[in-house]
Amino acid sequence: MPKTGPFWRRALTGLWIALCLVIYAAAPAEACEPDCALADTVLFELAAPGGVQVFTISINPFLVSGRISARGGTGFPFDGGYVATNYHVVADADMLVIFEDGAVHDVEIIGIDPSADVAVLHPIPPLMETEGLAFAPFDPVTIGQQAIAIGFPLGLGKSMSKGIISDVSRVLPITTSSWMAPYLQTDAAISHGNSGGPLLVSCGRVIGMATTAIIREGAENLGFSIPIPALAPILQSSSRPGRCRGRGTGFTARSCPLRSS
Repeated sequence: MPKTGPFWRRALTGLWIALCLVIYAAAPAEACEPDCALADTVLFELAAPGGVQVFTISINPFLVSGRISARGGTGFPFDGGYVATNYHVVADADMLVIFEDGAVHDVEIIGIDPSADVAVLHPIPPLMETEGLAFAPFDPVTIGQQAIAIGFPLGLGKSMSKGIISDVSRVLPITTSSWMAPYLQTDAAISHGNSGGPLLVSCGRVIGMATTAIIREGAENLGFSIPIPALAPILQSSSRPGRCRGRGTGFTARSCPLRSS
């Protein structure tokens, strides 16, 4: 007599579920476990305080027209009350401030790594949000994972854009930082003003720093970020004391305050 009764159907169903669990447990962990994914509204509420606006003014005394130029970007706090951003956001700045929810902070540049396009800032007074964003583990980021960018595109208010990881090892001929540590590519919107902001996974942990985008006719949704395994060691070295030595290769510790006045 064939074994097709309710008992055997339940037994086979249980066996199939157990097999699926074994296969899932054996799969490699991602940078953020799927079960910690947050709703978009909750994610923005938790992560938005970790994005601050960086604003710079540069003065060229040899020009009459265009003598003063302004540039904006994004930064995010990490351990110790420091703020991470891109070097190209603060390069050649004569005045530099951080805006945090209406508050204005003077800035001391703690260190720079021009070749990696990373700078570390010390806000004065300290930020109200001092805890900083958590970094994701160094587990491999995978193509298709959700990616969320928080920043100030075109100097507008704090914004969130969402997409996926499109590639995990993109090298661009236009920037040396991607030669040393290939970029994460994402279709989450990254515009002028997003540079230096955090790229997050769906549980709110940082997997990269939004750095550049290809913005031209025929190109859409091509944003790039420095991955956290390359970024974290540079940020950790910012706590080492040093003197102002100007620009050079590698992380240069500095003690050169740039003030709003």
